Order: sequence, then C-alpha cells, then structure tokens
Amino acid sequence: MKTAVKDCAVIPGKQDELNRIASLTMTACQKIRDAISRFSKENSIRLIKGKDYGVQQFSDSTVIYVRKSIELAPRLFYEVLLDVSCHILESQAEGLGIRGGVTIGLVWPVAGGTFCGPALDEVSNLECKTAFWQRIVVSDRYVQWIGKEMVDDGISDKRKEGLSDLNSLLRWGVDTECYLNVFNSAVACRMDSDAGYEKYKCVYNAAWKMVNETLWSSKKPYVWKYFFTEDTYDYRKKASAEVPRDNGFHDDKDSALENVNVGRYFVCYLKLLPLSLIPKDKELIETGYCNLGYSHSNATTIMLLQCGMANLMAWRRECSKRHPDVETGIQQIGNYVLIYVKDDIAEAYLAFVEALHVVEIFKLLALHAQHFMTGAIAIGCGWTLAKDCLCGPVVGEVDSLATKNVPYPRIVISSDMVDSMHRRLICGTGLKFDGRVHEDIDGCWIWDDFAEMSKRQDIAGIEIKVYMKEVLRHYMFRHLVMWHFRHRNNEGSAFARQMHLATRRLMGIAEELEWKDLYDEAEKLAIEDLKTIEPLEAGTYPWILCRYIGMPIFEPRIGSSAPWINFASAHSIL
Repeated sequence: MKTAVKDCAVIPGKQDELNRIASLTMTACQKIRDAISRFSKENSIRLIKGKDYGVQQFSDSTVIYVRKSIELAPRLFYEVLLDVSCHILESQAEGLGIRGGVTIGLVWPVAGGTFCGPALDEVSNLECKTAFWQRIVVSDRYVQWIGKEMVDDGISDKRKEGLSDLNSLLRWGVDTECYLNVFNSAVACRMDSDAGYEKYKCVYNAAWKMVNETLWSSKKPYVWKYFFTEDTYDYRKKASAEVPRDNGFHDDKDSALENVNVGRYFVCYLKLLPLSLIPKDKELIETGYCNLGYSHSNATTIMLLQCGMANLMAWRRECSKRHPDVETGIQQIGNYVLIYVKDDIAEAYLAFVEALHVVEIFKLLALHAQHFMTGAIAIGCGWTLAKDCLCGPVVGEVDSLATKNVPYPRIVISSDMVDSMHRRLICGTGLKFDGRVHEDIDGCWIWDDFAEMSKRQDIAGIEIKVYMKEVLRHYMFRHLVMWHFRHRNNEGSAFARQMHLATRRLMGIAEELEWKDLYDEAEKLAIEDLKTIEPLEAGTYPWILCRYIGMPIFEPRIGSSAPWINFASAHSIL
C-alpha cells in the first residue's frame, strides 16, 4: 500500500493493484456473510448478526466470530474457515500474504455492533507474535475444545460431524504450532462448487509462481516459508504443473472495478489498557510470578469502551449537523479505537479537533478507572474500503507511532500533523491548539489532555480537584509498590519506569495548576495504602520517598539515565 501512493495520489500503474486488494478484501467478507446467511436458511436456524456471528473489518484486518453454543456452530465455523482458506489462496495468487489466528473464548458486545474480550486479545497475539509468516495459527485452547467435545457422548451426531470436519483442517508445523491447512482437499472442492476445478488449478499455479518469484526477490524470504512447504493436497500431483503466462486467474469483471479513491485523512488511533490489580499479600507481590503490569480486558474496560464510543457517536452526529460535507468515521475492535476525518475542506480540521476534545474526556475517565490510554495522531494518505473502514499508509503510521514511540501512556503526534496544525494556525483560520500540543521530555510531540484543566468544573460529575487527587493517589501507590517490592532487584523493569514517568507527569500538571497541596495529600494517602501491605514503624517512610529529589530517570529515547527535567519548564507550547 505504501509503495502505491505518493503525494496523496496513486502512482501510475499501481491503481489496478490497489483495486484488486480492495476487491479481494470486500469480496471475501461478503462471501463469508453470504455463506452464513445461506447456512442459516439451509438448516432452518435463526442467526442474529452481532450476537450469534459477526464479520468486522478494521483497516487491513478482518475478524470473524461464531457463537459456539449454537448446536451447529462447528459445522458453520467449518464453512467459514473453508471460505477463509479460499481467500488466502486467492490473495496469495495476487502476491498478498495473510496471517492470523483462531481460538475459542469470551467476547462481549460494545456499542455500535463491535465487540471486545480476551478471545480477541488472544488471536491478536497469535497473529503478531506466533504466526511469523503467512499462516493462520490455531490456539491450544481451540484444539483442546475440539478434542474434548468429540469424545463427549452428550452431544449430537451433527455437532460431532462438524467437529470432525474442523479437526480435518488442522495441521502441525515443524515448530509444533498448529495451523489452518489451506491446501485441504475440501478447499479445492469449495472452489470446484463455486467456479469449477479450473479455478482452483489457476489460483494454485498463480500462487506457486508468485511465491517462487518473491523468494528470489524478497529481502525476507522466510516470510514466504509456509506456502507449499507442507502441501497435503498437492495439485501438482493431480494435474499439469505448467503455469499459464497470464496465470488464467483474473476474469473479465476485474476490469470493471471501481478505482480506490485516495485522499488525506486526520487520524487518531487509541488503545485502552487496564492495569492488573495489586494483591494485598506481601509475599505474593515479592515473587516474580506477580504481574503488576497491564492486564486483559475486564468489565470496567467494556464499560469505558461503551461510554467512549457513545460520546464519539454523539460527536459524529453533531458533526454531521454542523459540518455536513465533512467525511468522518469511527472504527472500534477490541481495545482499539480509530477516529478519522477526511481533510478535503477547511471545516475538516475543526471537526477533528472537536473529536480530540471528546478523546480527552475518554482518557481522563480511563485514568480514574485505573486504565491507561496510549495512541497517536497523524495525517496521511488513506482510503475507505467500506463504511467506517479506513485503510492505507496513514493507518500503518499511527499504529507504528502508538506501538513504538510511546514509552509510557500518552498520545503522540506525528511531525507532519504538527506541521499541519502550525500551518492552519498561522493562516488565520481562527482554529487554536488551546495549549494542548506540547513537546515531551524525549522530544516527541504529544496531545496534552490536562491542558487548561483548571477551567473544567468536573469530569463525569466528579469535582476536578477530587478527581486529580484520586488519580494521583492510585498511581503514586502503584509506583511505590513497584519500586519498593520489585525494582530493587529488577533494574530492567520497563513498566516501573513507565509508571514513574506517568506519575511525574501528573505531578507536573498539578504543579502547573498551583495545586501542590493536592499531590502532597495524594502522597500521604498512597503511603497509607502501602502500609496496608507492609506495616511501617511510626515516623518512618518507604525508602523510595527519596526518589523525587535528584533521582535519575530512564530517558526513553536513548535508553539511559538522565537528570530529571521539571515538566513545568520542559513544556514548550507550539
């Protein structure tokens, strides 16, 4: 995608490639929806979208789920995985690699028809940390579920038949990971029923040619390792392996594809991270088995996402009234939220800033509920594949910023976005930053949601000073626990450093607001909380309290210690 777009325009000769990628994705999703609908009619069962099943796109990712409690769920999911396998082969024939994960677990619905939950966290980890090359990795939990139900005498024969079909799609690789076998004979039969065996033959040959050409030209040949190395349904043994010059894959309707419309977009990308609870058992905290970092989604996460999405939807409705010509979109899946506004008219920037003010409240509520929000803001090229589905280089940019340049919870702004904001400010548009764009201690530009905090009366009904004191109390307490019990013997604790930076940022903001008494009170409360875990003698304090006086701090950019820089003096308003 990045190589196909330059200066907000498609590079000559690349338009057809973009069209095909968009067509493959949209067609695959629609085929799966149609297959589920067809299965529902053929088996006379009523499946409710958003409850019993879902097919959702998020940028270049697609998530599919089927409720396992449905009697025929195994057979339905088998049909879905066959369509996924066909899509993988067809995409590979176009030179587009796909990787992913399959698991079984809990998901919960979120406002707007999306969902969140530990199962989604698990498949995300499988996709990015286990798949490595283009394959669909299957979790151990999923394999165990199939094995357990297949020997259960209490389930129906139809369900067992579906489980057996699912089991036939599994294959173990040389690295002992289980994955989806896209070369299963059932996949060829599925293509045979759709367009005749010749289609499978052409797709297979085109994919074979594409993989071999890529192996010679790619700087990372291991990326293509999976394909054809363990082909259990080897087409070459069944027909001629001669590859047609045109591959015979594309049909005439491809020429009628609508061109992908590339434009510039403002994008805000967020991830909501709950903090794991601190146990009250001193021995448990001191062990290396105690996780004090980020945890998976919980009930509070779902509540925050519901609240945040509801506020963003309200912003969008108001935006459509005040700025009817501005194109906006909101995507959410799991803990991720992406907000975009197309930058084609002057009002677009104003609409985006209004969205950022909503994000501020979202993040502040998350802080109070013991959650962190990380993210990024950028401007760049992209295009929409469907309603509320932005794709393109700008999405990759904000994802990279949010994951690589965020050493502690904050919303980073790309340099292009800062330049764009500056140009709009000096051009007399009347739009202002309101002091929210600051340069952080490591040189990154950030969106400061605490700016002009003193002007707020309350947050969600909580008086602002009370709110700030409770947030500071919680993070100081966590900071004390991390350093008092763990950091003495764990100099490489990245999370402890993140907590230190986050706590000092909050203290710096309170000092800027001339609320020094506020963090003094919060610190006393945090020490009292610490005493519930480890009693201290009267008149003594935790050893870590000397941390605030000339204490060296981890400098995120160079990875070494550097003197503390006071936030009040370090802030440089653009």
